[in-house]
Amino acid sequence: MSERNEQAKDLARGTRVEVEVWWEDRDGAWRSEVVRFTGKLVDGYEDRYGTQFDLYECPGGYRVFVYGEGGAHLHPFEVGRNDEGFEYGLYGAEEVTIKYPPLGSTVGHPRIGDLG
Repeated sequence: MSERNEQAKDLARGTRVEVEVWWEDRDGAWRSEVVRFTGKLVDGYEDRYGTQFDLYECPGGYRVFVYGEGGAHLHPFEVGRNDEGFEYGLYGAEEVTIKYPPLGSTVGHPRIGDLG
């Protein structure tokens, strides 16, 4: 079986990812939550400041887990309507390439959604 078919099979099985995100709230207190989603770690890099960027391919798009001294964040995110947490979306390949150029070569290859 080809590597592409294995990747499709892995995502179809629903590989569960669990990451802990943390941030400083308006009052200066550190908050955290565990976020679970379906995806597969496909690439990553560390910048010159020691911040790590991990790219996850998910059904329908991508997520980037960014962590370092300033906290840990799953992108894209937007502030939840009730200020108690975050609501997480997905990036398209073009958005990943623009926001995280070192990951552009990974999303530039045919991905699981393109196997049609």
